[in-house]
Amino acid sequence: MPSFSDVTEQVLNERVEMRVGDQVLRMSNRQALVRSAIRQALAGKPRLLTVLPAIMRYENETLQGRSDANSHLATEDEAILADFLARHKSANTKDGED
Repeated sequence: MPSFSDVTEQVLNERVEMRVGDQVLRMSNRQALVRSAIRQALAGKPRLLTVLPAIMRYENETLQGRSDANSHLATEDEAILADFLARHKSANTKDGED
């Protein structure tokens, strides 16, 4: 069974068609993801754009042969994740989920 990383890499490399202006371009899902993130950010919806640095860091570490990219998160990323998890747990506790 292929690993999650292998499947992700395969899907990111698949080619798709994307409309850019008046043209329809063929590109990898990887390129389409970046184009979509930037387009959404320019339209005032930057959520997807916030994950691009994490994806780039993951790819960088994977290319360097590291199998556990999450253990190499920057200090700021760890703080952001801790804050998110704390808020998420707090929200679930308020809703009666635990």
